[in-house]
Amino acid sequence: MQEKGPYLLLTLIFLLVINSFGQSKKSRKDSIRQEKISQGKLVFSQVGAPGYGPETGFLLGSASVFTFSTSPADTAVTRSTIPLVAFISITGSYGVKSYGVLEFKKKWRWMNNFEYTHMVDNYWGTGYEDGSSLEQGESTTYYTRNHVKWDPKILNEVKSNLFLGIQTDLNYNKILQTNPVMDNEEAYLKYGDKVKSFGVGAVVQYDTRDMVVNAWKGSLFEVIYLTYPSVWATGDGYSILNMDYRQFKTLGSGKGRVLAWNIRSKIGFGDIPYTELPAIGSGFDMRGYYAGQYRDQNSGALMVEYRHTFKKQGELSKHGFVVWTAAGQVWDDKMEWSHTLPVIGTGYRFALQHRINVRLDAGIGKDSSVFYFNITEAF
Repeated sequence: MQEKGPYLLLTLIFLLVINSFGQSKKSRKDSIRQEKISQGKLVFSQVGAPGYGPETGFLLGSASVFTFSTSPADTAVTRSTIPLVAFISITGSYGVKSYGVLEFKKKWRWMNNFEYTHMVDNYWGTGYEDGSSLEQGESTTYYTRNHVKWDPKILNEVKSNLFLGIQTDLNYNKILQTNPVMDNEEAYLKYGDKVKSFGVGAVVQYDTRDMVVNAWKGSLFEVIYLTYPSVWATGDGYSILNMDYRQFKTLGSGKGRVLAWNIRSKIGFGDIPYTELPAIGSGFDMRGYYAGQYRDQNSGALMVEYRHTFKKQGELSKHGFVVWTAAGQVWDDKMEWSHTLPVIGTGYRFALQHRINVRLDAGIGKDSSVFYFNITEAF
């Protein structure tokens, strides 16, 4: 979920901090939780808070996480994580998102991402020029849409740290209300107010991370190729090549300080509908531009982030922060360095469970500032 102002960020940070200090004695609560974890049992954590944003007005947000072991007797099987974020606002926007990682015996892994949103959203058009020149407003960018996305992938470790698998990707967008600029935009006129696509493809991962949802050390190199034939997609069909490299390094001899960096790119082929074009600016990459403000046939981004968890009596506390910087581009035929989009940002972290964080991020880009409320790290 994302907002354009700092109001929700400040409200949520305040309430999360108050909530953490208002809990009952830590030793009793944490010992019960740790015992459940050691036995592989289900552990549930949840936090909710009201907030305010200039676009959504008053809203209620909730972040929850389920962790458990699919094989409690086998300590080699990493605990599974299912986070859930939900929100509703007085303007009529609402949604739910989940990005689960299920770990099974014999090195099987199911990564199951799902989201549904009904949003008063923004559409700038296609390409760098549209994203940078069109001023956001009711008569230029605002529109309403329903969106469903489900892109599960199933992987198996065929050799040490090498995973192979398949992925499907289902997307459905129904545009309910447009603005005058969008009514005359070329891509919207071509594909219309209902865009759907279903793709299938192969996944190759080399993964040495110590934990998928919040790595302290290790690396990930992932290549995904998805094809969306015309019988399953609006338009004449297309394909997308995803490449993702991540590196994590613990700083110093203790825990709680991590330097992370990420290089990723999406290369599009064929007739990609405007709702599915590679883009930068979401809550899981640069975090400084409104999601979809910059979209085109191809996208790429480089991000560097420092993550810090505070300590209390020699142990990691529930509180932390991050700072990051990033740069990215979208392009059609060729990249132009003058179109590089910079970002700086900072965020607050609150641990619902050990290494499972609610994240509140505020990023500043070129003529842009955006706030994100989510669970688990951006990468």
